[in-house]
Amino acid sequence: MHGQSNSVCGSQSPKGTHTERSLDIGGWNEDRGQDKAPGWGSLSAGDRRNQRSRSTQSPTPVGPDGRNANGILTATSRRLDLFTCEEEKILNDVEPISLSTKRILHNSSYNDGDRLSDEDQSWVLNNVFQHHSDKATKMGEKIDYVTVGKHDKYQGTRCFFVVSTNGFRADFSYLKCLENYVKQKYPDGAEAFNQKYFKKCHSEGMNQ
Repeated sequence: MHGQSNSVCGSQSPKGTHTERSLDIGGWNEDRGQDKAPGWGSLSAGDRRNQRSRSTQSPTPVGPDGRNANGILTATSRRLDLFTCEEEKILNDVEPISLSTKRILHNSSYNDGDRLSDEDQSWVLNNVFQHHSDKATKMGEKIDYVTVGKHDKYQGTRCFFVVSTNGFRADFSYLKCLENYVKQKYPDGAEAFNQKYFKKCHSEGMNQ
């Protein structure tokens, strides 16, 4: 899989250091509204190939937090070395959407029950909610607005709610929306990718 020496889809950080790979998120970086976040890095294909080859020579130690000491983490803290080259293509598509949506969800300017701004609501509806497998039921007659708040069951978890024009209110998980997005767009690789990318969230029973 990713241990092949001829692969150039990933790279390892220098031994004993920890780096984070920031994907191109289309302008939605850590301080939303600024320029694009750093891309995939400036190493040449040969450098990435050599580093990838060296990384397969001996097991890489894993720290107490479960992170690969020499590995590269994505912007949402997924271990890049777990994904194949083909899966990295899906990752490069999903990660920007996930990161931007998560920042809206946890934006400190929104109190529980607050409506999203027009810009944020448009982003969530067009890039996330439209991929929900049960969208018609969730939206009721017609969507009036989108808000954020504590989940009824998981009080420590914040999630989105769609409120219909008749007052019907339903929570939805943006992660489940993205899972379904992957299934629709990448049917051949969706199962393996989703198990890796969304595994932590499912194991914690999170409805984000």
